[in-house]
Amino acid sequence: MIMFKRIYVRYAVVLVVVACCSACEVFRQKTEGKPIVEVSGNFLYEQDLRKVIPHGVNEEDSTRIAQRFIKRWATDVLMHEAAKRNVANEAHIERMVADYKKDLLLHEYERRIVAERLNRDVSEEELTEFYEQYATSMRLTEAIVKGLLIVLPHQAPHMDEVKKWVNQPDSDAVDKIEKYVVQNAVSYDYFMDRWIPFSEVRRLLPQAVEQADDFLKTHNGFVQFSDSLKTGLLFLKESKLTGEVRPYDYAREEIKELLINRRKVELVQKLEQDIYEEAMQNGDIVLW
Repeated sequence: MIMFKRIYVRYAVVLVVVACCSACEVFRQKTEGKPIVEVSGNFLYEQDLRKVIPHGVNEEDSTRIAQRFIKRWATDVLMHEAAKRNVANEAHIERMVADYKKDLLLHEYERRIVAERLNRDVSEEELTEFYEQYATSMRLTEAIVKGLLIVLPHQAPHMDEVKKWVNQPDSDAVDKIEKYVVQNAVSYDYFMDRWIPFSEVRRLLPQAVEQADDFLKTHNGFVQFSDSLKTGLLFLKESKLTGEVRPYDYAREEIKELLINRRKVELVQKLEQDIYEEAMQNGDIVLW
């Protein structure tokens, strides 16, 4: 059975304060450097406790916070002491700590080198070259679309006119739509110039669309949806189905990140090689 050492309370006022004193008044006392609780030779100081009491809290709340903190601190100390007594292979723990510290140092060193030396500028030529080489392996995992969507309450004015704008969304119609939706729309999304997952559009529609690919195979241009409260006016300019090759403008940012990550790996590998070769030249590596 695990036996814990006794907890000695050096400043009873810290614990008794929960019942008979103003906590805020006690914490203002200048007792810097004086312990208030001792557990197994470990000390908790008043300045440590004072840090966890938010400014301006009332006596009851500060008392409750102090109690929780003291109990948590004491429990942590006791658990640590119990672990030291009951974990037989402490040397293994020390090795794990040393390995973890080494990994942290290496990670921080590599992070700094990458921050200082990595060129994150990727030319359009590099991007298109990568896309042309690997496009056939870059497949969509879900359908994507370009277009616009307006969701309106059934009582929205000039509904027929709005449908005409959505059905032929040239620049003039879009201007009219954007002025109209300010006061009349439940939501408005314009994505004529960028690809977005169709799943983002589906969750905004007043009416459920169960099979995205099947729906997009049979629908293009203007589509209307309705439920008991709202009408959704959707214009599908373009669509790509699951499994099709990703369009370049949709894959572009991902390609950029891939190329930057490739440079990062190459930079770290070169750093390792340079350090090794320099050590060999300086005689820091001795082969027996």
